[in-house]
Amino acid sequence: MDLTGLVLAPGFIDPHTHYNAQILWDGELTPTSWHSITTVIYGNCGLGVAPLRPDQRGTMGSTLENVEGMSREMPDAGIEWSFETFPE
Repeated sequence: MDLTGLVLAPGFIDPHTHYNAQILWDGELTPTSWHSITTVIYGNCGLGVAPLRPDQRGTMGSTLENVEGMSREMPDAGIEWSFETFPE
């Protein structure tokens, strides 16, 4: 294979994502994969949805609304909230 003048890249790394909630309902993190990104860095803004106790879910929903610009109902519609720890 002659790659003279070309770049061979098996994929790209997205070092700054905002998939804090989306990863829970969209495991493929679309449309990232549509743009040849094969690796994402998650939680780099200090915001993640785990670990999270049941009494913190309303606050997280409001935080996602303010930081990510999603509707307040979106996290509850897309997240099963069946976890409280990282392993779960």
